[in-house]
Amino acid sequence: MKDLFEIAGGSVIGRHHRQSGRNNQDAFCILPGNDSIIAVVTDGCGSSPGSEVGAKLGAQLIANSLKRNLSLNISSTRYWDTVRLDVLRELYWLTRPNPSGANRFIEDYGLFTAIAAVIHEDRLVIAAIGDGLIVCNDNYIALGPFSDNQPPYIAYGLFQPMDQRFMWQMKVQEKTAAISHLLIATDGIGDYVAAANKIVPGQDREVGPLLNFWTEDRYFKNPDSVRRQLTLVNRDVSRPLWQESRMEVQNGHLTDDTTLVVIRKVGPERRGIT
Repeated sequence: MKDLFEIAGGSVIGRHHRQSGRNNQDAFCILPGNDSIIAVVTDGCGSSPGSEVGAKLGAQLIANSLKRNLSLNISSTRYWDTVRLDVLRELYWLTRPNPSGANRFIEDYGLFTAIAAVIHEDRLVIAAIGDGLIVCNDNYIALGPFSDNQPPYIAYGLFQPMDQRFMWQMKVQEKTAAISHLLIATDGIGDYVAAANKIVPGQDREVGPLLNFWTEDRYFKNPDSVRRQLTLVNRDVSRPLWQESRMEVQNGHLTDDTTLVVIRKVGPERRGIT
């Protein structure tokens, strides 16, 4: 499968988190293989003091469970609920040393949204719990926003196990052969989309449209290119304007942590097919 598709991903801390001394509370995980490609992006709850822990752990737990359960039909609710229960089981065991403080532990460290993409055999499925953005070919699917800025978090399933809000919602089901490109991103990507016609701080070029991530080869030739682009777009730059005797400050354009994974089909020329 990894011979048929190219994959890239990256993440950057949002300007608001950087200014307040917080960590990047987004994470992602990519598991390319011969028979499957799995990608996950997660976004920790912004009001929790340590949700970057849950986001990073969650991205790994989800991806590993998606991989481990590929013997199931990836288009079935059984597959996705098995993954959900795997993650909840791991989170539950983290609370065992202090059962009386389980709720507080989850509130502080375990709240994160997730979007996951699985390509296996002849199917692509993308599912989500929470907000963000999905692009499949030229179909854009915005998830959220949710009322009171409170998206559903998978960890709430520990306390309300039958609540549909905290279960995977399948958003895309497509044949592998029909896939040209796809992108999954946390909700911070909205700032990137809005900044398309703005100037990259400290440079003389525009940020550019989101589609550049799957149309430009540089993002797949260098695995750090996505992170570098996000970082350049979000850095603060100060430079002197000597004739005006003042400093010009150009602020980064991404207020929230921003994370994306992009996948595109390898063209015939790159597969050595003539």
